[in-house]
Amino acid sequence: MNRYKIIFLEKRRYSMKRNVMIFFIILSVFILGIISAKIVDRVEAQSASGEIKTVSLDYQNSGYPNFRDLAKKVTPSVVHISSESVVKVSPFLPFDDPFFREFFKDFPQLENKNTSLGTGFLISSDGYIVTNYHVIKGAQKISIKLPDGREFKNKDIEIVGKDERTDIALLKLKKVKNMPFLNFGDSDNIEVGDWVMAAGNPFGFDGTITVGVISAKNRTNINLSEGPVYQDFIQTDASINPGNSGGPLVDIYGNVIGVNTAIASPSGGNVGIGFAIPSNMVVMVINQLKDKGLVSRG
Repeated sequence: MNRYKIIFLEKRRYSMKRNVMIFFIILSVFILGIISAKIVDRVEAQSASGEIKTVSLDYQNSGYPNFRDLAKKVTPSVVHISSESVVKVSPFLPFDDPFFREFFKDFPQLENKNTSLGTGFLISSDGYIVTNYHVIKGAQKISIKLPDGREFKNKDIEIVGKDERTDIALLKLKKVKNMPFLNFGDSDNIEVGDWVMAAGNPFGFDGTITVGVISAKNRTNINLSEGPVYQDFIQTDASINPGNSGGPLVDIYGNVIGVNTAIASPSGGNVGIGFAIPSNMVVMVINQLKDKGLVSRG
C-alpha cells in the first residue's frame, strides 16, 4: 500500500510540475504576442506615414572638439598658391648622354612650363604668408587667391625670403591691411593623441579641412624627393594630399602647430601618414627671413 502511495504521489508531483510549465509557456506566448503586435503597429504606422525622422544631437556638448567653429576660424586665413616655372630640356631627351649633348650642343633647348599648386596661410594683418619653399621653387610667376575671391599676381607679391633646408618660404601681399591671420602655437607642448586639423587645397579643392590626431613626433630620416634637409616632423593621420603643401596644421584652439609638407604613400595619395614641420622651427626661420631675407647658420 505504501508502495503505491509513494508511486502515486510521485506521479502527482510530476503532473503538477507539468501543468505549471504548460501554464508559464502559454503565458509567455501570450505576452510575446502582445509585444509583437505593438512592434508591428509601430512599423506599419511609420511605413504608412512615409516620414523618416532624424535624431538631433548636441554636438556642442558631445565631448569632441568643436570642429565646426574651428573650421570657420581657420579657413579665412588659408590661401591658394599657384606658381609657374620654366624648365629647359634637351630636344634629344631619349639620347641625353654626354656624347649627344656635345654633338648637339648648338641646338636650342626646349622650354617646358611646370605649374605647382599649393597652400599658404596668413600670419599677420598686413599680409605676410607662410608656405613651403618647394611650392614656389624656381617660379617665374606666382598667383595667390584668397578665400574671399581676391587674387594677387606677380607684382602684387613680394618674396620676402626662402630657406631650402627647412622648406619654408615667406611671402607678402603688397598694399593690404586688416587681413585675417593665424597665430602660432608651441609645437613642443603637443602630445601624441592630440586632435589636429589640416587645412589646404588638395588637388585644387580650395578650403578643404581634414581632422586627425598627432600620430608621432620627432620623425627624421624621411626620404623625400623635395622637402627639408633638417627634419623633425610631426606625423599625423589627418588627410594630407598633393596641394596641401604649405598649409597649416592647427590644434583645437586654432593655433598653427605645424606646416603640412609631405606624405608617405605607395600610391601618391593619402594613406594616413602625413608630415608637418613643427611651428617652433617655422617661427625661428620666418623671423630671420623677415629681418634679413635669409637664414644664418653657424
